[in-house]
Amino acid sequence: MQWFRLTDDQLINRIRTAQRHRRTAGVLWAVLGVGLLMLCLFLALRVDRQFNWIDHELHHGEQLTSQQLNERAVDFYWGAGLGLGFAVVLYSSAGLILLGLTWMLPNRRDRLLLKCWDACSGRPPAMDDSLMPPH
Repeated sequence: MQWFRLTDDQLINRIRTAQRHRRTAGVLWAVLGVGLLMLCLFLALRVDRQFNWIDHELHHGEQLTSQQLNERAVDFYWGAGLGLGFAVVLYSSAGLILLGLTWMLPNRRDRLLLKCWDACSGRPPAMDDSLMPPH
């Protein structure tokens, strides 16, 4: 637990560094989440088309043998497993998007901590735009 062994100056420097990279990391997390969401939706549409083809073949096609029915059942189970996997990826991508959005928003607690530290230590306040209050 290195957080408890840091001096006050080291902790403040870590917070300043995190504040500097906060928006960039937020944008990257949000873009990763949106990309994962788009990939998940694209693959889900492909699996849905496959299910529709299997359904059409079962209901409107010629009589299938037991081996062909077993192959269709395997396809169906494979697709059902992918559907569950897509649901997990969908919720994960939503979590990444929310994480990115929270990192893009200003962190008032850290900004106030840095402002108070600078005021108490007699240093001029940092003029980094990530530490400035929103307009």
